Amino acid sequence: MLNKILVIDEDVTSNLIFSKLANSVKFAKEITTYISALDALEYFKDAVKTQEDLPAAIFLDIKMPIMNGWEFLQEFNKLFPALAKQIPVYILSSSDNENDFQKARSFGNIKKYIVKPLSIKMLKELKLQLTEA
Repeated sequence: MLNKILVIDEDVTSNLIFSKLANSVKFAKEITTYISALDALEYFKDAVKTQEDLPAAIFLDIKMPIMNGWEFLQEFNKLFPALAKQIPVYILSSSDNENDFQKARSFGNIKKYIVKPLSIKMLKELKLQLTEA
């Protein structure tokens, strides 16, 4: 079981579903959700200062208001280059647009692009990959 993961998605229902599925497969001890990418960046700024336990992975939606997932990744990679190398990012989006797939490939820290809905089978596979890493 992972210690902590971060989910960034403006849709509260999607976050609730993710948490329920993740808890059903004992994915992580702690699941922290943010409905704002800006708030997630603030979390990282504070966590780095306080040496807080950082997440083992980030699950990120790309279609969000104010700051979308791509903008979050650009800022995250710029502000925290060391973390960007050690914390894998999983895109979790309803978009199955080829342009989004290609854009995801341009970021070195995106491990997988997952089109919603997320399944228990997929979470089990991801858990196995992350715990073996």
